[in-house]
Amino acid sequence: MRIVWVERAGARVGLMSFERQLASQTLHGRVGALAPEERAGVLGALGFPVFEALGRWLEAELLLVWVTLASRGQQLMAERRGFSLCGLVPGFDRDQLAPGRSVRVMEALYAKVLAPDGELRWPGSDALTPHTRAVLEALRLGRTE
Repeated sequence: MRIVWVERAGARVGLMSFERQLASQTLHGRVGALAPEERAGVLGALGFPVFEALGRWLEAELLLVWVTLASRGQQLMAERRGFSLCGLVPGFDRDQLAPGRSVRVMEALYAKVLAPDGELRWPGSDALTPHTRAVLEALRLGRTE
């Protein structure tokens, strides 16, 4: 895992961590954090574009990011940048409610395929359970054969 610190005027105001999987040609963004006073400005808008540019530079064919469900902002940013909601994962992360008090929370998994269209194989309907087929259709990730 790599961590990139975000600095402004010599002070650390955020970070982004990611992991590159060479075998699957994926870039996985695990944590992105930015000081509250920086979120509404330019730095707040750069997270997804920088992550995508990094993925393209590293020749990743799939980008994966975890997004908090504690606020709509990150979800909107992911969707506006063409990331698709792939799932909601209960208990994936922990949020601190107070000093010494944290709880497990849900997060959303978003993906963006960078591979050429011809490199993506969708599953046939006969390979899916009814539940999986319904979720795939509800998420509008693509088509089934």
